[in-house]
Amino acid sequence: MMYSRKELIEWASIYATYCYSVRVNQMLPMDFEEFFEKKEVTENKKYEALIDEVIEYLNTTCQSYGKRGFQLKGKKIRSLIRTKINEGFLTHDFFDVIKVKSCWLADKSMHKYFRPTTLFGNKFEDYLNETTQPIETDKPIDYEYAEAIRRAATDNY
Repeated sequence: MMYSRKELIEWASIYATYCYSVRVNQMLPMDFEEFFEKKEVTENKKYEALIDEVIEYLNTTCQSYGKRGFQLKGKKIRSLIRTKINEGFLTHDFFDVIKVKSCWLADKSMHKYFRPTTLFGNKFEDYLNETTQPIETDKPIDYEYAEAIRRAATDNY
């Protein structure tokens, strides 16, 4: 895996801070490669609970339509969700996309597309934008005002 110069400088700084804190306690620090591996594993684990929650919601939705669901520990689905979380999407965004696209499960020609690679792939944001509901107003329509606007637009006074 290739890292940018900025990332390497950041990692070196973190490692130097770690080494200093360990030596203050008169202990020997672990070498950089071991530190780097442990840090990377820790970074990957911080989203695991969110990923589990999204997969469980997806499976609940699938099972309500009679589909089997997806493995909780599947590498592909977890990497897709992790990528979207790293892009800044939140759990409720995943829930919204799953809810909107659950209509595919009832459609004989579309149910096969209700899968993680489709839902959480490159069209995720497009699917998320489908979740917005039209604005509903509680105000009654003022027909006289609407008619005046229509006449003004067509110059029929």
